[in-house]
Amino acid sequence: MKKNIALFFILILNFLVLTAQDLSRVKLDIDTLTSPAFHGRGYVNYGDSIAANYIKNRFQKIGVSPLASLNNYYQPFTIDINTFPNKMLFRNGRKELTPGKSFIVHPDAPSFKGKLKLFIPDTLIFSNLEKRSAFLKLDLSEVALVLDAKLKQKIKFASTELRKQIYSAPVFIWLIEKKLTASLSNHQKFPLEIDVLKDSIDLHALNLKINIEASLLKNYTTKNIVSLVKGTSQPDSIVVICAHYDHLGRMGKETYFPGANDNAAGIAMLLQLAEYYKANPQKYSILLIAFGAEEPGLIGSEFFVKNCPVSLHQIKFVMNLDLVGTGDDGAMVVNGSIYKKDFENLTKINETNHYLPIIKARAKAPNSDHYHFSENGVPSFFLFLLGGITAYHDVWDVAATLPLTRFTETYKLIQEFVNQQ
Repeated sequence: MKKNIALFFILILNFLVLTAQDLSRVKLDIDTLTSPAFHGRGYVNYGDSIAANYIKNRFQKIGVSPLASLNNYYQPFTIDINTFPNKMLFRNGRKELTPGKSFIVHPDAPSFKGKLKLFIPDTLIFSNLEKRSAFLKLDLSEVALVLDAKLKQKIKFASTELRKQIYSAPVFIWLIEKKLTASLSNHQKFPLEIDVLKDSIDLHALNLKINIEASLLKNYTTKNIVSLVKGTSQPDSIVVICAHYDHLGRMGKETYFPGANDNAAGIAMLLQLAEYYKANPQKYSILLIAFGAEEPGLIGSEFFVKNCPVSLHQIKFVMNLDLVGTGDDGAMVVNGSIYKKDFENLTKINETNHYLPIIKARAKAPNSDHYHFSENGVPSFFLFLLGGITAYHDVWDVAATLPLTRFTETYKLIQEFVNQQ
């Protein structure tokens, strides 16, 4: 009996040591990918290329092989992308606001430099004929129009004449209540639009100075990073495990978006699975893909599917990992309600081992890199974790506050699910 108890505690200790070692490597990967030297894994200062090189080197050290048809793990492609590499000045009266924390420019923002007056239109312009008539006569060419973000729908459904007048202002300032959320664009358009936290701006200080430098990069080369663990008995059948590595990059010289949960955590999970499958090859081949250019519109995964270095018919299943740094409230599986048998299998594994509190199913959605696979007939899941931190597409998505609550459990869940394909 004592021997059995001792053996039990040795097994538990070994498990805890292994988990600690895995999480130590996970945290190192996340810390590195979110560091200032990676520039938010965007397109200013080649942050995407720095991240791609890091992932390629990790694949090499792990010992997973590149595909023979690709050049040194890389599958390059080009994108157009709007960037903000330099000036990012927003001075309201005597107060200079901080990009990322107090304001963000819209992703399609053009360059703009100038001094303007703040102008807050009466919201009655949408309902009162007299107020609207007076507003239509104003010259807005030298003002920054200040509007509550809640009015966007009213503007959308306003008359053509009123919308034309509103958009005659060179700068829009949208007042945001709680959270700034950034994104990317492949073009620029006027007017310049800026989201500002309502508590950050002094609406009584009418003088506004703006100096925004935008640079639209045409045919910018970025890449997917692809590696393979060959199957032991059926190598021509493939299971894909993927995660995107790019993020939002920089907004000016001082501000960058770290992207710890989105999606350094997904890449750290991908690398852990690469380690596992290198040591434990399955009967099917495992294709491990770090996708580029997910943030500007799932471009890397779309390019991969359209120029697939293997036949899509060889791919049995795709497991896409994004936002896997939390898990307090379980997980959501996009396409879970489409591929019901696979979802039932996933939930059975979870219920047997008590990995996550709950796994919820969702219908299809074009919200991550699984999408172009499933749209082309390849069964695909997008798994993301729920609960915990709310940081998303902002400067607060940092490694230091990423809890990794159910990271190890999710790692084991994915292993078992993939191994049963």
